[in-house]
Amino acid sequence: MSYPMTWHPNSPSARIFAGVEKIDQLLDSQRRYAAMLNDGDDVFYSRTDMRMLIDKFRVDARKSLLSLYCDVHGINDIASAQDLILHAAAEFKLSHRNTCLLIREYGHLINLSHPEGPYGSMPLHIAAAATGADHPFRLEAFVNAYSDAVKIPDSNDMLPLQIAAVNGADFDVIKLLIDAHPLALARPLFPRVISNELDGMIGMLPFHIACGRSYSLEVIFLILLEYPSCIIPREMPFGT
Repeated sequence: MSYPMTWHPNSPSARIFAGVEKIDQLLDSQRRYAAMLNDGDDVFYSRTDMRMLIDKFRVDARKSLLSLYCDVHGINDIASAQDLILHAAAEFKLSHRNTCLLIREYGHLINLSHPEGPYGSMPLHIAAAATGADHPFRLEAFVNAYSDAVKIPDSNDMLPLQIAAVNGADFDVIKLLIDAHPLALARPLFPRVISNELDGMIGMLPFHIACGRSYSLEVIFLILLEYPSCIIPREMPFGT
């Protein structure tokens, strides 16, 4: 197998990719055997054996996911990250079906804020920063599981729509977040910590961010239609 010059099989990004692929495979197996059990298809395995296999895949997937998360974030004690499994699922962009599986199994953690920061970051905040062809379906799963998260700022005082806009989300993601919380279009960006990426966007509405980041006209017109006042200079509401 050949690799691009900037990508090496032993590089951190390659190890993360391999780790995520392994986790998706474990969760795929868990779902497959669970379906077989529900369908009564026990030709090759007894129902007890199938339940044991399902539990094994569940435990191995959880362990691998949290281990990868701790490795990436330099967390030495994996026990301290036990409740961050949905945060990890959002960060590593697991497949849509596997994301839904984890949300079903660990739904009590969907509104958990990351311990760092005064507000914290929920799984939706992390998911909002991601991109990809199948990402809208993955993001929708987090929104449906805890819709109030679209109205809650993360640890940097940014709403999911603002996070998505800054990170170059596509049309379907922007539309999903607008439909879930239209008032976010009227909220200017005033992050607690100004990074190099956010520098120059201070005080901007999602419309201005979209224009400044050369979004597609489809996205820009969508925002303009949903919030025409974004082009009228006036005092913007805060805390919406």
